[in-house]
Amino acid sequence: MAAQHSDKRIKLFLERSIERLPFDITDKAEEIYLPDGDPAEKLKRKIKIISDVAGEKFDEFTENLPSPQDQLDENAESQESTTQEEGASKDQSQGSEVAVAATTVNVVANTRVTSPQGIYAKLWHAQGEIGIALDVLNIIISSYQATGTGGSGLGGAGSSGPGGLSISAPQNGIPSVLPPGSLKCEYVPKATQSTAVQNANDKLSLGSKKHHLKNAANILMQGAQKLKRVMANEDQFWAEALKLRKNNWCIVSAKSGGGGGYHANRMASASQLFVQYGFRDVGSLFGDRAYAELIRNHSMTKARGIQLNIPNKTSKVIVISLARQGQPHTHESRSSKFKDSRTLHSQILNAQTTLFDAELFQELVNEARSMTNSVSIVDNEIFLPINDELELKIAYKTPAEEDTTSTTELDNSSTSIDKSKDARRLEGTADIFRCAMQLIQHRRHRFNIKERTDSFFKSSRPGGGRVAGSFGQIQQTLQHRPTAMLSLTLQSLQYFSFSKKIHGVICRVTRTLRQSWWEPIRVHSVDVKSAPGGASSVLEASSISAVSAVASSVASTAAAATQRVTNHGMGSAVTISMGTKTPAVRFVLRSHPSPCVILQLSDRPPSPITHVAEFERILEEELASRAIQRICEVLNSVEKWSDKAPTMQSPNFVMDIEKRCVGVFVIPAKQSNGKVPLHGSTANVLLEIHMKAEAISLTLKCNQGERTTSSRIYFEDYQLVNTGIFANPQSNGVHPHDGDNQPDNAHKARTLEGFRQWLQDRVLATLDLDTKPSK
Repeated sequence: MAAQHSDKRIKLFLERSIERLPFDITDKAEEIYLPDGDPAEKLKRKIKIISDVAGEKFDEFTENLPSPQDQLDENAESQESTTQEEGASKDQSQGSEVAVAATTVNVVANTRVTSPQGIYAKLWHAQGEIGIALDVLNIIISSYQATGTGGSGLGGAGSSGPGGLSISAPQNGIPSVLPPGSLKCEYVPKATQSTAVQNANDKLSLGSKKHHLKNAANILMQGAQKLKRVMANEDQFWAEALKLRKNNWCIVSAKSGGGGGYHANRMASASQLFVQYGFRDVGSLFGDRAYAELIRNHSMTKARGIQLNIPNKTSKVIVISLARQGQPHTHESRSSKFKDSRTLHSQILNAQTTLFDAELFQELVNEARSMTNSVSIVDNEIFLPINDELELKIAYKTPAEEDTTSTTELDNSSTSIDKSKDARRLEGTADIFRCAMQLIQHRRHRFNIKERTDSFFKSSRPGGGRVAGSFGQIQQTLQHRPTAMLSLTLQSLQYFSFSKKIHGVICRVTRTLRQSWWEPIRVHSVDVKSAPGGASSVLEASSISAVSAVASSVASTAAAATQRVTNHGMGSAVTISMGTKTPAVRFVLRSHPSPCVILQLSDRPPSPITHVAEFERILEEELASRAIQRICEVLNSVEKWSDKAPTMQSPNFVMDIEKRCVGVFVIPAKQSNGKVPLHGSTANVLLEIHMKAEAISLTLKCNQGERTTSSRIYFEDYQLVNTGIFANPQSNGVHPHDGDNQPDNAHKARTLEGFRQWLQDRVLATLDLDTKPSK
C-alpha cells in the first residue's frame, strides 16, 4: 500500500491572490477599496448569489444531494461503527469519515428538495471537501515545522531544491489521512512585472477611469437637463393651476376625498388634483360626476402644461322651440353659447353648462312623466301641446353650427328679413322661457340650501322633531320633493297665447274707433300678481302687448318658484276708454285655473269667458253701447238744428232697451213759401251703430207718418274726405291706427264740433230738411 501511494504525487502551487481593484479614487489619487466585511456576511451574500443565479432551476442543482435528516441518520450509524472499532488508529477514523461522506453522497435518493434544504446539503458536501483541504494544509504545516525549524521561511534548510520543501512524516504532528511522503510542496514566487507592463496597466486604468468619468458626467448632464425640464413643466403646471384658482374654480386633491370617487370609479392617488365645477355645494342634488382631473401634459408639441380629463366631454344644451300645430320646429331659442375651448377656463365653463342643462332636463323629464296632459317624450325631446294652435318642444341635444349662426343672424336685421314677424316672436318667446327655466333652477338650488340649513338647526334644537345627524334622510326628502317647473311654464305659455289672442281682438275692435272717433281711444294694461293673503303689486301702466304678457308670466313663474306658494295665476287689468265723458270698458285677464277674461260690467255678473269669439262679440256690444250713448249726448247738445225751420223743437235722444238712439222731431206746419215739406207734424229718428272690423256704420231710420226712410252713414266718410289721412297707405301692411302707429294729425282733424255738425247734416238730410249737407 505504501509503494502504491508513493507512486502518486500531488502538486500544490500556492500563489498570491489577484490584487483587488479599487472602486473609486479620491481627489488626492488615493485608491478606495471595498471592505472585506464579516465572513458570515460573505457567506450569506454568496448563498444569495447562488440562489439568484439558479432561479427556478435551483432544485435541479440539488436534486442529487442528500437531505439533512438522511445525513444525520448516516452520521449516527458511522459513529456507532467507529466506537466498535476501538483498535483503529486516528488516521483510519478520519479516512472512515471521508468514506462516510462519500457513501452518503452516493446513496442519497433522487428526491427533490426545497431551497433551504438544498443549501444545507451543499454545506454538508462542502464540509467533506474542507476536511480534505484541512488535511493537506495540516501536512504542509507539520512538514514545514518538522524540517524548517533550523531556518527561517519556506526556503530554509531541509528543502528539496531551490525554494522547495520535501515533506517527511511528522513526528509529533497531526495524523494525516494520506501516507507520509505522498505530498510535496513547492513555493513558486510570482514573477515581477516589467516597467512597460506596469505603465500599460496604469494607462489602461487611467483610460478606464476617464471613460467612466465621462459616462458619469454625461449621466449627470442628462439628469440636470431632465431636472430643468421637470422644473419648467412644474412651473407651467402650477402657474396654470393658480390661474384656474384665481378664476374661482375649486381645486381639490384625491386625498381629501374630492375627485377619487367621482372619476371613472378608479383608485386615485393622493397627488392627483381635480377641479370641481358642479353645483353640489350650492344646493344641487344631481348625482352626475362634476370633477375634472388635472393631468400634466408631457407631449413635446404642447401649448399648455395642463390637460383636462372631463367626464362631460359631449357638450349638450337645452333648446326650446315654439311652433304651430302640424308645422316643423324650425325656429328655436338661442342655446347657451359655448366658449372657445382653447383655454382651460372655457373648457370648464362648457362642461359646467352641459352639467347644468343635464340636471335641468332631468327635472323636466321627471315632471313630464307625472303630468296628466298629452305630453310625449321621444329620446331626448319633450313635446308639450299648449293649445289647439301652439306646441312646445324641449330638446337636449348638441348645438349644431346652424343654431349658432342663426343666433348671430338674429341680431342683424338685414339678414333676418326673410323671417316673418310671427316666427321671430315665437323664437323670442322660447328664448325668454329658456332663460326663465334656468333662473328657476338656480333659485331651486338656493331654496335647497335654505331648507338644509333650516332642517339642520331644527334638528340641533331640543324637541326639534328630528334626530341630529339625519342629514341623509333630509337629503332624500329634498330629492323626492315635487317640482312645478314644467306646469308653471305650460300655464305661462297658455296665458301668453290667450293674452295674445285677446290683444288681437282689442286691436281689431278698437281699430275703427281709433280712425273714426273724435276722442282719443286709449287701452291701458296693468299686470297684477297676487299671492294668498298679500296685497297685489301693480306695475307701470302701458299699452297691452304680447311682450308684456310674456314678461308678466315669466316674472310670476319665477316668483312662484322662489316663494314656493300655490300659484293663483297671473293677470292683467285692461281698461279701454273712449274719452273722458264715456264710461270705460274694464276686464281682467286671468291664467288660473285656465286662461279666461272676466268683464266688469254693471248689467251682468262677472263670469269668466274662455272663448275668444264670445269675448269679441261682447266687447263689440259694450263698445257700441257706449258709442251710441255718447252719440245721444252729442245730438242732445245741438241747440239749433236748421235755419230753415227755426221753430223746430230739438228732440231729446235717449237709448232704448235695444241700445238704439231714439229721438222725436217736432216738425212745424206747412208754410206758403213751400220750403217746409208737407209730411206731417212729427218724425221719429232711430240711430243704430254697427261695430265691425272694416268700419263703423250708423243706420238712420226716419218714420214720418206713413213714410219711412233709411240711410246708412260711415264714420270714416267725414275724416277721409277732410283730412286725407289714408292718401298714402303704408307698404308694410300695418294699419296706421294700430297702437303707436296712429298719425299725429288724426286727433287734430277729429273734433267734437266737427263730428256734431257732420252728424247734424246727415240727420237733416235724412229728414229732407237740408238738401246740401256740409262736409
